[in-house]
Amino acid sequence: MNKVVADGPQAARTKVREMVEYGADLSTMCATGGVRSKGDEAGAQQLTLEEMKAIVEEAHKPGRHVAEHAHRTTNIRDASLAGADSVKHGSLIDTEGIKLERERGTYLAMDIYNADYILRAGEKAGFLPESLEKGTSNWPVKAQ
Repeated sequence: MNKVVADGPQAARTKVREMVEYGADLSTMCATGGVRSKGDEAGAQQLTLEEMKAIVEEAHKPGRHVAEHAHRTTNIRDASLAGADSVKHGSLIDTEGIKLERERGTYLAMDIYNADYILRAGEKAGFLPESLEKGTSNWPVKAQ
């Protein structure tokens, strides 16, 4: 998996075309920062709605799917409005987000065991202290 950075809707379209040309059948957009990403807040917005729409539209043209990495309610909403096929994580999804995903046919790919693993074994596995702190603050249910 290659990390690609694009600034603006047209640059995002270009990156999707490049990925499709080299065989990608799935694009994962990072609408938000993540627990393991360095130097940002989990849930901090990284893509605009316009950029997300451009990515989805370009990926769907040749029949590719788009998964959205999103934690916060606003980013989950934007992913669904942009037409993403699925939302990964959805840690802080609310009732409105669930309703919107159902209406738009967006799948929610919750990884309910990530929190448990990271909070139990993250330090031993080499997770940065910053990531462990972000995990603790983003998952209301603590590992037992």
